[in-house]
Amino acid sequence: MTQQDLDAIRAIVQEETRTIIQKELEPIHERLDNMQGQINDIKDQLDEMQEDTQITRGAVNALCEWADHVAVVTAVTFPVKKAE
Repeated sequence: MTQQDLDAIRAIVQEETRTIIQKELEPIHERLDNMQGQINDIKDQLDEMQEDTQITRGAVNALCEWADHVAVVTAVTFPVKKAE
């Protein structure tokens, strides 16, 4: 067997190995793509929650300020703290 024959066999084996590896990796790539989609969904939900939290914090702080103003008028204090 000549060196050219060995090189040809090596090239065929390498190509077949690449093909087998690609076929084995396909399900893994699909799962990773699915996971990436799920991560993006979670990020979107987190962004919405942060926005809702900011709105709630603003409303709580507005109510605390209102309670402070009412306390001045009625001389009754409310034990509330502003949200941070």
